[in-house]
Amino acid sequence: MRLREKVILITGGSGGLGSATAVRCAQEGAKAVYVTYFGSAPKAELTARAVNEAGSVGHALKVDLRRKAEIVRIAELIKGRSGRIDGVACYAGYPMDKEIWLGDFLTLTEEHLRKPVEADLLGSLFTAQAVLPFMLDQKAGSIVLVSSTPGLVGDIAGIPYALAKAAIANLAKCLAKVYGPSGIRVNAIAPGSIATPANLAGLSGTDYEMLANEASLRRFGSPLEVANLAIHLLSDESSFRTGQIDVCDGGTVFR
Repeated sequence: MRLREKVILITGGSGGLGSATAVRCAQEGAKAVYVTYFGSAPKAELTARAVNEAGSVGHALKVDLRRKAEIVRIAELIKGRSGRIDGVACYAGYPMDKEIWLGDFLTLTEEHLRKPVEADLLGSLFTAQAVLPFMLDQKAGSIVLVSSTPGLVGDIAGIPYALAKAAIANLAKCLAKVYGPSGIRVNAIAPGSIATPANLAGLSGTDYEMLANEASLRRFGSPLEVANLAIHLLSDESSFRTGQIDVCDGGTVFR
């Protein structure tokens, strides 16, 4: 078991990717898995229950990651309950908003730009700030941030999201440089089209087929496939890997 006795924090644990990763952490032997949520307590509780059923101890905790003090409080709570924080995967982000995603660049407002930056970028940054003091004490830890393929190569739609995700990729590299000498690894995953409920909601059959065919594998990825990559990065299997952006997109962009 690759995460035996480790204590893991998953932000955005009520969503498809976060939930899948939380359950996989439990299956890989994690001692405790803490999942955070903002808007969907029932989904987060279901994830915590699935973690328990997989043999670990699951906790669902509400937090607004745009507020640094809240995630600092959560990190302190985890340290108090479980004694350490070994790994973090940061999936929390602003939900898909068609007004922002499909809006004309020239008409994007300050609010349109601010929402993904606050939820995705600042949420990830504040989470890292909250857990790093404990990882520094341990002289070990793994942080997995979540970028995206548009964040790496750009897109004609969803520019505010792409900007936030691009900054997250760079954040992973910066933190890897700063904290590598202390034994802490920081990497990022850049998913492509993944078949989560949020991504599939409102998607027409034509749009689904078009997006699937963008990938060389001619399909959407599954949340489990992203979760498996996260497990690799959280575990000691990737003990010599840091500062990397791992693309998981079925062969859509090549870097």
